[in-house]
Amino acid sequence: MTTDTFLLAFRRFIARRGLCSLVISDNARTFKHAELELQQMWKVLNHADVKNFYSAHSIKWNYIIERAVWWGGFYERMVRSVKVALRKTLGKSSLTTEQLSTVLTDNEGMINSRPITYVGGETEEPIP
Repeated sequence: MTTDTFLLAFRRFIARRGLCSLVISDNARTFKHAELELQQMWKVLNHADVKNFYSAHSIKWNYIIERAVWWGGFYERMVRSVKVALRKTLGKSSLTTEQLSTVLTDNEGMINSRPITYVGGETEEPIP
């Protein structure tokens, strides 16, 4: 994946989910280049409103430790969940771009609507 491709995907992510304050990723060169490009882009834009917005919503980029890929397990588990959902939804079917986009969006909604932690069956339990 090129840096430009990643930046386009990151823009789509922000458009769907809103601006995030922290990005955690592995040490891929694409991500490091993207971080540098985002920092340079914000420095180039001199409009006061843009600077105020960026200072209020600054994106911090953290990388997992090199040679410690198991630190990325929490997001790799989500990747596995998406893959399983797609395999169960699609099987071996062949879809058009529009159909695939719809299935991906459906699966995105399903994965993102799950509880973040275990939810017990008893009504007396405190809600986390």
